[in-house]
Amino acid sequence: MKKCFVISPIGAEGTVIRKNADETLEFVINPACEAKGYTVIRSDKISDNGMITQSIIENLLQADIAIADLSNKNPNVFYELAVRHAHGLPVIQITRDNMDEIPFDVHNVRTIQYDLSASGAKKASEEIQRVIESIESGNKPLNPITSVSSILNINPNTSSEKDDVLSELLLRVNSIPERLDVLENNIGVRFSQMLTAFADSLSSQPAQATTEEDIKNRILESFMQTIINDPQKGMTQMNNLLSVQKEIDKFNKQGK
Repeated sequence: MKKCFVISPIGAEGTVIRKNADETLEFVINPACEAKGYTVIRSDKISDNGMITQSIIENLLQADIAIADLSNKNPNVFYELAVRHAHGLPVIQITRDNMDEIPFDVHNVRTIQYDLSASGAKKASEEIQRVIESIESGNKPLNPITSVSSILNINPNTSSEKDDVLSELLLRVNSIPERLDVLENNIGVRFSQMLTAFADSLSSQPAQATTEEDIKNRILESFMQTIINDPQKGMTQMNNLLSVQKEIDKFNKQGK
């Protein structure tokens, strides 16, 4: 059996809100749904032994259609309406004729106005039937969430896959600082090796009049100027200098 879940302000027994909810259910919603073969469920009519909130959420997610009465701007109604919207499930909005201004977030969504006169209830019930027929033919009513999702090409059925991709991307982004630290350390070590190698080789020459510190400063100045102007050339020079130092070390060992 097809199910229609009614999202409605209910109120306590004996209140005007409860009277309106019961009459709307009896004269507007029930005739429309019964004509289309739907069993109508409202939260206060749920008779299982589980938690009432859990049962409401289950019915919100499982019902074939939902009808939301926005009269009185009840917070619970808008919360439950948002659950249906977020999951892209069909929901029909109704409200008492001229009773309340529809909130901005959903005022662009088609909303059927009703009154509880015999003719008014019949007219609203017939409108609901036409919307149900449209839904059954594959035309789900748009809502603010599905409208934006279609623009952004977001499909609720692929959200888990997108979440996986996003998680992987975030992991890679988070690893960038660590990788930069490693790169910086590697460059620092190689740069220090280059300076030490050339300072040692040049300072070992007896004719050299400058101090070791002067040599290091000149090498550093020359190398930094090169790497600023042409980073790739600077790195190439560093590798070449290290290669030369290896040859110098090899020569010195053979001489000994």
